[in-house]
Amino acid sequence: MDKKYLAAFGAFPNIQTKHFLKLTEFFPTFEKAWHATIGDYILAGFAEKWVDNFVAYRKETVPEKIINEIEENNINIIAITDNDYPENLKEIYNPPYLLYIKGKIANINKTIAIVGARKADRYGRKCSFEIAKELAKQNFVIVSGLAIGIDTEAHKGALSGGGITYAVLANGLDMIYPKENTKLAESIIENGCLISDQPLRTKPEKSNFPARNRIISGLSTGVLIVQAGEYSGTLHTASFALEQNRQLYAIPGSIDNQLSIGPNELLREGAIPVTTANDIIADYQTNY
Repeated sequence: MDKKYLAAFGAFPNIQTKHFLKLTEFFPTFEKAWHATIGDYILAGFAEKWVDNFVAYRKETVPEKIINEIEENNINIIAITDNDYPENLKEIYNPPYLLYIKGKIANINKTIAIVGARKADRYGRKCSFEIAKELAKQNFVIVSGLAIGIDTEAHKGALSGGGITYAVLANGLDMIYPKENTKLAESIIENGCLISDQPLRTKPEKSNFPARNRIISGLSTGVLIVQAGEYSGTLHTASFALEQNRQLYAIPGSIDNQLSIGPNELLREGAIPVTTANDIIADYQTNY
């Protein structure tokens, strides 16, 4: 596969997995798809408005420049048809067709996502760090979102345990968000990878985070919620986990702590309570 055309399609703002699938079904290569006529796109099933927008984009786009920028940033692109595309992620509804990877994806399906509040307290941060560390020692890959708070401690814990960790970002991998975690991101690249479904130069817009949370849960066999307020975005990740048939875990918290509202509610709804890493390990050994 000539990845410069794949990368060029991936940078088109209006492309979705369903569009990639139409391209692969109708055209033998992405190169031929790139150079196709308007009539070919219509025959392939694309809407006229989409075709008009794409043709305008194509006129202004040089595929070589896009792939060169990706490679200059030491980023790899993986299509869902590639052998190294994560198996767990293939299982979810409408998985991202294209992933941007900085670092290396391990061929391991034993993955646990650990997510929670940005404004976590000492209790939450400690739980996230220690559980991630112990899971990493048992060869679990730890997945999180690089955010300040629970996510940060999950990544640090995994690294402290000598393990592998993935950070899923809501922006292009030519930038790190939040900037405070730049050094942490560099350590993650050495012991795992940064992942995004967003092309380079994409800013961390609020609208990108649901897709990012969906990938966090999709990459994982189970999701641990550490702390989350009543309206926390973390609970969106929990919802995705349930939709994707992932095991949901939660750490109990004090009933007078606003950060405990989310996990305590999930426990009432059937999430598995976790007080040590052994709770997750035991459940995994029983069910996987």
